[in-house]
Amino acid sequence: MAVSEEGQELTEQHRLQQVAIGALVALEVAQSMRLLDPLRLPGTADGWVRAVARLITARRRQSWRAAVRYYEAFRAAELDALADIDIDPGERPRPRRPATAADEDLPEFLRDDVDDVLETPSTGSLWRPPAEPDWAAREQAMVTSLMVTGPVGVRRRIERGEEAPRALEVAGVEVAGAASRQTLYGGRKAMLELVREDRAALGYIRVTDFQPCYFCAMLASRGPVYKSDSFAESDPRFEGAGKQKVHDHCGCTIESVYSVRTGWPGRGKDYQDLWYEATTPRTSPEQMRRDFRRAYEAQIRDLLKQQRDGTTNSPAPEADVA
Repeated sequence: MAVSEEGQELTEQHRLQQVAIGALVALEVAQSMRLLDPLRLPGTADGWVRAVARLITARRRQSWRAAVRYYEAFRAAELDALADIDIDPGERPRPRRPATAADEDLPEFLRDDVDDVLETPSTGSLWRPPAEPDWAAREQAMVTSLMVTGPVGVRRRIERGEEAPRALEVAGVEVAGAASRQTLYGGRKAMLELVREDRAALGYIRVTDFQPCYFCAMLASRGPVYKSDSFAESDPRFEGAGKQKVHDHCGCTIESVYSVRTGWPGRGKDYQDLWYEATTPRTSPEQMRRDFRRAYEAQIRDLLKQQRDGTTNSPAPEADVA
């Protein structure tokens, strides 16, 4: 959580703006599904992919520019607040650790060379917005994602015996999630580049909605200790090799960190406490992840029950725990 009230408001506005951009592209993609004929996939797939790719590229630029505007305003608010309360922006954050676990005992996604993540930066305040990247470099990844969730997904469902309209409907939901992830990559990439080039920034911290999926809650439990690849391409099923940082329909953003006195946004501290309670050091990363998921989703089920019984005033969960 930002040091300044203005920064806190800016972060929430930015998160909601990025969510809105993702929702808008999802709506546009849903409308585009009429261009894809489930009974004539070979003849309509290429045209549909080109149309959706154009939508994503335009919204990705919008996501990028919104993130740059947010970063500049947030940075100014935070550095002004820190100057007023006489805090050195070069203070180095230190994440909490399990008392019984060394770094090498932590799973890779919680370790990532923690001591090298937030190297003490120069306290200089020079900052300049990055040049917008050449999005063509991600063209193939985007096309592949669209083809797999769209035409290929429709074909496989029909081959399994689903009716064509239903196959198209389900594929539309999956395409919307993939399109949103590809779109919001723009804002995420902007934030990563800005933090990396900002000499006053110590690093950044993950920002989730009130009730994220277990995966995002797990990552938010780390606090301000991420490296530059924390929003790298990931498997939407949370499976397989490689970095696993974002998923289809993911609405997480990041907030730059300028002081160790910066609070954690949202419920990140609660998620960290749950991680320590639910997991056992020296077990495998996979088992620790499963244990955390089980405990986290049990909490959500309890909250849902309390909501139904009228015994809590907490907002309804937004995560899908099915």
